[in-house]
This record gives sequence, structure tokens and C-alpha cells, in this order.
Amino acid sequence: MTLELIQTLYAYSEWANRRVLNNAANLTPAQLTQPGPASFDSI
Repeated sequence: MTLELIQTLYAYSEWANRRVLNNAANLTPAQLTQPGPASFDSI
């Protein structure tokens, strides 16, 4: 694995995490804890 690829993967991870956190910040407590269709019970 090259340094450039590792840097790209870290940058993508940071971008994706930022998107999730920014969107989750707009949810109400009820929305954060309601059951979801995925393998986890809530966000």
C-alpha cells in the first residue's frame, strides 16, 4: 500500500465521518434512539 493511497483512505474516512456527524447533529433525541432497519437498534 502506498503512502498516497493511505492518505486518500484517511481523507475519505474523515469526509464520511464529518457527513455522518453533521447530519446526526440535526436529529432530535427521539430520532437518535428510534429503532432502525439496519443491524443496529438506533443511530
